[in-house]
Amino acid sequence: MPRARLIGRGTARPVDGEWALAAVAPERARVPQDLVGLALEWIPCDGPTPVAAALRTAGRWDLDHPRDFDAEEWWYRCRFTSLASEPNARLRFEGLATVADVWLNGTHILKSESMFTANVVDVSGVIAGDNELFLRFRALASLLAIKRPRPQWRTRMVAHQQLRWHRTTVLGRAPGWCPSAGPVGPWRPVLLQAGSPLACGEANLQLRLHGDDGLVRLTLPLATESGQPLRGAMQVGESSGPVTLGRTADGQPAIEATVCVPNAERWWPHTHGGQPLYPVRVSVDIGNDEINLDLGCVGFRSIWLDRDTDGEGFGLVVNGVPVFCRGACWTPLDLVRLDARATDYRVALERLRDAGMNMLRVAGTTVYETDAFHDLCDELGIFVWQDFMFANMDYPSSDEAFLRDATTEARQVLCRAQGRPSSVVFCGSSEIEQQVAMLGLPPARARNPLFEDVLPSLVRSFIPDAA
Repeated sequence: MPRARLIGRGTARPVDGEWALAAVAPERARVPQDLVGLALEWIPCDGPTPVAAALRTAGRWDLDHPRDFDAEEWWYRCRFTSLASEPNARLRFEGLATVADVWLNGTHILKSESMFTANVVDVSGVIAGDNELFLRFRALASLLAIKRPRPQWRTRMVAHQQLRWHRTTVLGRAPGWCPSAGPVGPWRPVLLQAGSPLACGEANLQLRLHGDDGLVRLTLPLATESGQPLRGAMQVGESSGPVTLGRTADGQPAIEATVCVPNAERWWPHTHGGQPLYPVRVSVDIGNDEINLDLGCVGFRSIWLDRDTDGEGFGLVVNGVPVFCRGACWTPLDLVRLDARATDYRVALERLRDAGMNMLRVAGTTVYETDAFHDLCDELGIFVWQDFMFANMDYPSSDEAFLRDATTEARQVLCRAQGRPSSVVFCGSSEIEQQVAMLGLPPARARNPLFEDVLPSLVRSFIPDAA
């Protein structure tokens, strides 16, 4: 999910053509051509939305009538129009649950095996005036039946221990804890961006305090190598600085900028002070292309973790002041859609604020929340304790493919959180050590390099002051 949003020409727009979905028996259709001749019932849906939400809207299902959505394969079809001549056309899939293949106009363009990672695909040579998009979601139940190495422990939380191999939520798959409505299908927007040489959404935005001043540093990759002259500026509140052409850590061409905000106002949780936010905007001219970007709002605050005299404490010191954190665990407002309208988020979060809560934990048993949720936490002065989506299970971090997907997921989560003053705590192993202890196993069983090395290193790299 991008933090950098193009304004004007090249703005990412929803793929909002004619969407429909159909259930297919596992492995009956592996490519779109296999669908021909099958007696399928295509059910219209209002854009990319999980299967359960689409069927609920169509009056075909509700929570009182459980259905195992993981037992079937689900195909989505979208017919949409575009300008065939649009340069730098990219499709962005914000979230596909869980193992998915995508075809555009008969060409296979994407295979995704994680619910929690966004994917951007260059479709410049594939997109046409009239387009047909197919998405195939494999039957997770069939994938869970594949024999794999046994875990070091079993948890009663989930119905199937092999879920640990797949980057998907336990929501809807935890009997006795939540209704049976496992999310399958596109659970976040599908967007089309065209006309811009910038790889919008991959911004690296670093903030730090230098005395009374706030420093903001931006690195934003270019989509293609560009030898054209570049000029422009980044503005943070009322302060600005020039952009230059540089390179990312892996050598990709990128625009860079650094802005100093003199006497930057400090952001506080609502229990202790105000929530000043600074809008970040970038204007760039690359050759004859004028590009304007909105990078949201940032806030300046210092975070220090107080471990107490015995080194075992966990207290947050904000802007030099110890803060007593009180709040709740947050779960999705709509278990089926996994998102909500901005007005619904505001009502819920304002109630929490008015009740005196100043922290919410997005638990590892759920899903990552939307930008609308985090924007409101910044605005309302509510801390976010963000779990990565790992809970209770023995995750196979020694598997290269699993570790690669988990690392990409974490990088995207942290990229979205950069500059957000409300994002203060990140946790990797939600209740895993507790699970091991409750089973009476040696504490060493809970050791996992993903949680001890990989995730902490990524947090330090992206948001150095986070706990």
